[in-house]
Amino acid sequence: MLYEHLKELRESTRLTQEEFGKLVDVAKSTYNNYETGARDPRSDFWIAVATKYGVTIDYPMGYSDNPHKTGPTSNVAKTKNKTTAPEPDAAEVMANKYKRLDRHGRQVVCAVITEERRRMEEETKLYEPKEVYPINNYLQPASAGCGDFTDDDCFEVIDLVKRPPNGASFLVTVDGDSMEPTYHDGDKVFVHSQSTLDVGDIGVIAFGSDMYIKEQGENCLISHKPAYDPKYPDMDTLVRVYGKVLGVCTDDYFGK
Repeated sequence: MLYEHLKELRESTRLTQEEFGKLVDVAKSTYNNYETGARDPRSDFWIAVATKYGVTIDYPMGYSDNPHKTGPTSNVAKTKNKTTAPEPDAAEVMANKYKRLDRHGRQVVCAVITEERRRMEEETKLYEPKEVYPINNYLQPASAGCGDFTDDDCFEVIDLVKRPPNGASFLVTVDGDSMEPTYHDGDKVFVHSQSTLDVGDIGVIAFGSDMYIKEQGENCLISHKPAYDPKYPDMDTLVRVYGKVLGVCTDDYFGK
């Protein structure tokens, strides 16, 4: 097959075969074989030519006489008194073109389709409204300080991108290592607001003038690290429960 339009396109740019070949990344001898029809180019060559010179792939391949309009024009008989046949469905045209490609060409098309689908999915994510879950984050850590732990001046509202556990009322930060390995220093934990705990529950508890995260024991507060002894209140010690700990607020709740 003689690719006359390929030659015409090159000559219209006043480039030699060697110069034209360099622009589309093929050797002069290889390009000469393409132009004379001695060898059939691969699909990536046609894509490079069409992209470089702003024409349709059909034009250099000889399927169209119009560089900017897809579809054959030179071989269609035009008669005023004849009814024009309906144009084939665009999807059917593309499917037929795909069938004429070699294995490499089909791989190129599939790669382009895959990349375009990924791009469209990423763009869709950018414009999708993101649901957020506001929650109070108390600034006073649980293991030091005094006063009303849930005072309105002691918290900030932060937005989580993941739904918190059912019943979560607020967040508080663990201070110290007494509850390791269950909870670590610096962990933010979800707390359900309640005033009592069952034995075995872990809660946020005011013990005298200090605030702790401890396990409720039989008349005592238990640390999970063996180096810390249980705390037993005496008659004058004020003990107040602020809530039950539900678990750690991990990084994925913040979208990290």
